[in-house]
Amino acid sequence: LVGAANAAAAAGDLLAPAGRSAADYYRQALARRPDDTEARASLLALADRMLSAGERALVGGRWVDAETAAGTVALVR
Repeated sequence: LVGAANAAAAAGDLLAPAGRSAADYYRQALARRPDDTEARASLLALADRMLSAGERALVGGRWVDAETAAGTVALVR
């Protein structure tokens, strides 16, 4: 699952498509093995990327994009 998540992340499929995104694969990996440090670290890194995107959206005045990013970070974390 971590390999599939890494591949999805490399392809840009961070949050979609549903069930086949990097975030979904990392969460599945953690559901199977809660102590999987690679999956946990990668999921947190994904959340950080979304947080950065949200900050850029705020600075750019793109309120809807910022709100979406903040909601995504809350779900991922």
